Amino acid sequence: MGASFVSYPVARMILAAGQRLLRQSDPVSFLQKMYDHSPSDRTTLGDPAIVASIVRGVEDVVRQGLDAGVNDPVSGFAAWTTDLGALTVPVILYHGREDPNVPFNSVAESARDNAHCMTLLPENGGGQLCYSHIDRVLDLLPGDDDHGADRT
Repeated sequence: MGASFVSYPVARMILAAGQRLLRQSDPVSFLQKMYDHSPSDRTTLGDPAIVASIVRGVEDVVRQGLDAGVNDPVSGFAAWTTDLGALTVPVILYHGREDPNVPFNSVAESARDNAHCMTLLPENGGGQLCYSHIDRVLDLLPGDDDHGADRT
């Protein structure tokens, strides 16, 4: 994330290198090493269907061009981080305590610093909550009666 904000070419390089490594090595062992410090992620990544889903997602991003893979997350975060004081919708930070990529303490500090608009929902899990805790993720998404969003 930080690289994407500071240097677009560096972010592209990181994505390209990761995609090459994933393609050239065994995806399971690559992802297991990447999430080595998170027992819940290692368990989640033991499911071949989840690994296949991640690989398909990486391939789809690369097919769009690496610019999309850099631009989408940055624009998604920028939409609610640029001016936190102007937010009209509360932000829920649902974050795993074991996430090896985004340290939990940093997320907790950000939530404390912006308590007027952010709530931290910590989870016993890692960076793959979208796979390991999918029911909880779906429960947290706004529904038809929350801000007009349809989550289907």
